[in-house]
Amino acid sequence: MNIDEIIAELKYNNGDFPQAAVDAAIEQYGDLKPILLNELTSLANKNELSRKYILHFFAMFILAKFREPEAYPVFVRLVSLPGETVQAVLGDIVTESLPALLASVCQGDLTLIKKLIENPEINEYVRGSAIESLLVLYAEGDLSRETIIGYFRELYTTKLEKEFSLTWGMLVAANYNIHPLELMPEIEQAFQDGFVDELYINFEGVQKCSKRNQQEVLQELDRRRYSYADNLVYALANWACYRKRESTTAQNSMLDVKPSKKMRELNFVAARTEPKVGRNDPCPCGSGKKYKKCCLGMGTQ
Repeated sequence: MNIDEIIAELKYNNGDFPQAAVDAAIEQYGDLKPILLNELTSLANKNELSRKYILHFFAMFILAKFREPEAYPVFVRLVSLPGETVQAVLGDIVTESLPALLASVCQGDLTLIKKLIENPEINEYVRGSAIESLLVLYAEGDLSRETIIGYFRELYTTKLEKEFSLTWGMLVAANYNIHPLELMPEIEQAFQDGFVDELYINFEGVQKCSKRNQQEVLQELDRRRYSYADNLVYALANWACYRKRESTTAQNSMLDVKPSKKMRELNFVAARTEPKVGRNDPCPCGSGKKYKKCCLGMGTQ
């Protein structure tokens, strides 16, 4: 399969995952790289695409698989598209895959990631994913927890806008995931000032976490979410647009899965036991986070 054939297969969603084209793209990455970078650069310039256009997804995931440093500024420019445009262009990548994508291409250089986090003009979900990319680097052993805590302190005290923002809740949630004890005074102040959306995460839950053993909390860090994008391009095969419609029986059997006592204690569930809960609604597990940032992904990853 030559380069033109690979691009033709990856460019539009025709209902079947283009396995052969993905394999060929990885084998011929050196020749394909400038084309993928150009596609993303062009998209950031015009942000117009047809409903079935998906080459940008494959481009981002393949470049991230190879930890391509040239993709770092291109990714950042793309996710800096204004308002809701970025979500229209990238869909759930903004909230689901972006932490891994940014971490994979940054090569340990946090400069552009920090610019995303600290810029109030950037989409809030992009800013939250940029915060989470630091957790990917921590989980992969390339960024110390002490460095992250030090930067989070700067965000709480000086580098985030002093007004209500979903970014504040995402910061607290990320802090929660790596144990919040050292920054509890700053977190409490943020709640008192009304900066944090308490439907996203509540102070009581953060307090409880701060009293737990730090190593236990760190061991529970979701290593599936917080890992480099080595295999994300193949994970695209599990996207809804490529899955055959499941039978009603199969769907109903998923709803019968019950969480273990241990999972309930951790405020997680083992499957989608509340299928009618909206992505932006409070999670039914009681964690205080929004459903899509808590239990939504546990049954699908």
